[in-house]
Amino acid sequence: MSLTELLDTVYSRYPKFTKRSTFEKEVVDKYFADFLEENDITEEDVVSAVNLAKKA
Repeated sequence: MSLTELLDTVYSRYPKFTKRSTFEKEVVDKYFADFLEENDITEEDVVSAVNLAKKA
């Protein structure tokens, strides 16, 4: 699962949040992409962390 797929999943699971959110999806996507780049975090790191959290 890529970061884009992960964010799409979050948005699809929480439609009430996304409809009321003042943030556009593209802005959130860019924020996370920039954050990951600035902190040398790969998409694989994020996906791995999510998968570990699911197991906990």
